[in-house]
Amino acid sequence: MGPPTKLEISDARLNPKALKGSRVRWGGNVVAVENFKTYTLLEILGRPLSDNGKPDESAKSMGRFMARVPGFLDPEEHPKGRLLSVTGKLSTPIEKRIG
Repeated sequence: MGPPTKLEISDARLNPKALKGSRVRWGGNVVAVENFKTYTLLEILGRPLSDNGKPDESAKSMGRFMARVPGFLDPEEHPKGRLLSVTGKLSTPIEKRIG
């Protein structure tokens, strides 16, 4: 498996079918945590990553994205606003209302 690509959230939003399976590393602020039977969905307000791979909280938002994580994540350990970075493959887009 190769390193993540330099794709931005906007690239994935504009061309999801062509980019499906691409590896990315994105980050930002946790907006919501939703647990399901076998996985957890993290809703994240995307921020550019600094050279060390951490989200730049002072930078303008790049839009929201969802990260699907196998298993259970405790919402208390991933509270709203927490900064985090994730690496994974793009899959089928998830449409969700904001607010």
